[in-house]
Formats: sequence, C-alpha cells, structure tokens
Amino acid sequence: MRWPYITGLFILGYWLFFVVFDSYDETAEPPIVYTPSPPSQISSAPKPSRGQELFIENCARCHSMKLEKLSTGPALLGVSSRMPGGDWIYEFIWNSLKVIESGDPYAERIYKAYNLSAMSPMPHLSKADIDSIMQWIDGYDPMGPVYNDSRAVE
Repeated sequence: MRWPYITGLFILGYWLFFVVFDSYDETAEPPIVYTPSPPSQISSAPKPSRGQELFIENCARCHSMKLEKLSTGPALLGVSSRMPGGDWIYEFIWNSLKVIESGDPYAERIYKAYNLSAMSPMPHLSKADIDSIMQWIDGYDPMGPVYNDSRAVE
C-alpha cells in the first residue's frame, strides 16, 4: 500500500523537476525596463542656436564652422568689427555683387582678396535671420565647444 503512494510522490516530483523547473532558463536576460533619465542627464552636448543652425544651412558651404579659419570664403571671427555699419550686412548678404558693383570699398576689397569671387546671393534670409547668424558669430568662442554637423565645411 505504500508503493502506490511513493510512486505517486515520485511522479509528482519528476513532473515538478522536469516540467516546471526545467522551463526556467538561467541564461535568459531579464526583461528591459525603460526608465527615462532626468532632463539634465539626457545630453551634455551643446545644442545649436538658431543662428548657428542658419549658419550651417546657408553659410558653412563657404565659411568654416571654426570662424577663425579661412575657407572658400573669409574667416568670420570678428567680422562685425571690420564691416561697415548700418544695413550694409543685409545688403551684402542679399546680393554681394550689387554692393560690389556700387563701388563700396570694403566689398571691393573682399572681392579682390578672394579672386573676384562674389558671395552667393541669399535673398531668402530675413533681417531677423541675418541678425541671428551675426549674433552667433559675435558670440563665438574659439576655445568653446562647437556643434558638429557633417554638412559644415571645416
């Protein structure tokens, strides 16, 4: 009478060991639980300002992102202190050849220094866009971090 009882326990033990416990895989990775990082820890990389974005989209083809370096166009570090005042910068960016042909001495000097190459006209830029670009240029720090963009010319 003890044998059927012992046999039943043996079968139950066999079932528990090989069916229930065998399905547990020790090598399986635990499920991934997403826990968002606090905003301050998401990225320490500098984000481009509006002026820098506009510079990358419109100016970096000819001017270096490192504003102290020459490229196809002049180095732009400190350009605000070199150029004439008033609306000159807007007129020059919108249509540099028109400013050069008007006899402007500063525009002519740039034109001659760069092998008679005029800057591409950019009439699509508003005064606010140009102001943003100039603000970024004026605040540029050669020793500071630079936003890297593959479209930019170094």
